[in-house]
Amino acid sequence: MNMKKYLLILVACFGFSSVSQAVVVLDFDSLATGSDITNNPLVTADGTITSSATSGNLYITSGAGGGMTGNALRFDETVDGGYAQLAFNYDVGSISFLYAGFLSGYFNAQILDSSFNVIDSFFDGNTNDDLPGGPVVLSGSNIRYFRFFDGPGGASFAGVDDLVITAAGVPEPTTLALLGLGLFGVAFSRKKKA
Repeated sequence: MNMKKYLLILVACFGFSSVSQAVVVLDFDSLATGSDITNNPLVTADGTITSSATSGNLYITSGAGGGMTGNALRFDETVDGGYAQLAFNYDVGSISFLYAGFLSGYFNAQILDSSFNVIDSFFDGNTNDDLPGGPVVLSGSNIRYFRFFDGPGGASFAGVDDLVITAAGVPEPTTLALLGLGLFGVAFSRKKKA
């Protein structure tokens, strides 16, 4: 193998060594930003995002309450213990969002892994003047679910908007670069011996 081929391998390895992170913004104002997510999965470059709810109603609403503007994703709990959920069929690294709840109500959010283990969470014990809160950032490894709900008491709502979903980066990107350096070193030492 000649020196040019080793250099090409080295350049290719360094070219692939950058971390790739795709970002999806859900503001629920257009099809591209999730306005139909309660009916159909949102297809992104990394995978799909689907929505569901237990013990309540999940829908897109204009000015979802809580002082949020434009469309927002709102969950009306009918029975304690219910929640709204976004599911990802790809690994997510972090989620940022605005939130709102009923006047003097609760707001809870959780991120979970593929085994439904809670990775990170957020709680506001009093959503106060029905104004939006946040942005809140939840992060961790291998996030597959985002849940939000209003808390005990039922008959209330929780809303989210302006979600920024960042896909998990490619793990260990420097490994390829180190491999390239090793190959370059082998090629250089062979060339020197010859």
